[in-house]
Amino acid sequence: MNVEGNEIRSIWLDVDSDTVRIIDQQKLPHRLVIERIDSIATMVRAIRDKHVRGTELLFMAGAYGVFIAAKSATPSEYRSSVDRAAAKLRQSCPSSFGLAAGIQRQLNAIRSGETQSEQIHLARDSVAKLAEDNMMQCLEIGQNGLSILDRLSQERGPVDPVNVLTNGNAGALASVDIGTATAPIFAARDAGIRVHVWITESRPHLEGARLTAWEFEQQNIEYTVVPDNAAGYLLSHGQVDVVLAGVQIMRSDGQFTGYSGAYFNALAAADNSIPYYIALTPCAIDWGGSGWTGNVSVTREGDESVRFARGLLGDALQSVLVTPRSTRTLCVDGDPINPRLITGLITHRGICRPEFEDLLKLFPEKRSLSSV
Repeated sequence: MNVEGNEIRSIWLDVDSDTVRIIDQQKLPHRLVIERIDSIATMVRAIRDKHVRGTELLFMAGAYGVFIAAKSATPSEYRSSVDRAAAKLRQSCPSSFGLAAGIQRQLNAIRSGETQSEQIHLARDSVAKLAEDNMMQCLEIGQNGLSILDRLSQERGPVDPVNVLTNGNAGALASVDIGTATAPIFAARDAGIRVHVWITESRPHLEGARLTAWEFEQQNIEYTVVPDNAAGYLLSHGQVDVVLAGVQIMRSDGQFTGYSGAYFNALAAADNSIPYYIALTPCAIDWGGSGWTGNVSVTREGDESVRFARGLLGDALQSVLVTPRSTRTLCVDGDPINPRLITGLITHRGICRPEFEDLLKLFPEKRSLSSV
């Protein structure tokens, strides 16, 4: 992504120091802080404290984490050391399928190496390829999704913009670069199609208001941030042409879990005959046989993110108590979405119906993994 005239990714390997770099998303949109990740402890902390988040980015964080583990493991107990590090990485966000998938993909990639040196080399090559693959997949999602926005633009005429609604952040900050739900928007901009995006603030972590808005500010995308509870009004009053969303996971049984607020938006979109598309890469899909048994939808009582709001006060980032001090809170991460509410899936291989069998037609090599 272009930030103040410089191209930057959400996560990358600094070749000079051979350490991982990330954008600390907790500091955005008011501070752009590049964080050095040079140990399993710092990667675990970055994941746990949401310095990195989003399905595709957590997939990459898991893969980079295994690279760090391979490089820093004690030679005398190399394999057990890498396994322990992988377990710590998984526990940093046990509800993330993307994280678990990235860790496992990288462990599989280094397995053929007979020595620590060989496995470090394999890990470095593998994570570089995964990063490039993620970028290319997002670019291709953008081109495939462009057809949807182009058609809507032609229906609206040359004056009015295509109005898109999105929630949370499924953008460049949630992947290596470009993003999933945002990719068609960037492609439309590049094709000269005028697009305006309604961004729901996405409480309690405000990924929409903080992160997606920051991305669009950098990329000169026309946008408006609205409260979460305004989405229904916009959808029912002709203010939205299409909903573009990301997803935490599509399960092999065809069920989806989106980001918080996704179900409400999908329900309101369906009630008003507004198309609702999910853009996703393969790392958000449980093809079957992964052995992953985590629960993406997590509820947390007493979550401080509900009681407090964090923002810029003067020159300092501060948290402010919003509720009465003794208020009980419940935070829900992850929103199940009934497939009947989804118009289609935008993948890097094309657009299909939100059915696993239809998806397998685009990815026939995955059929052997699936029970469908």
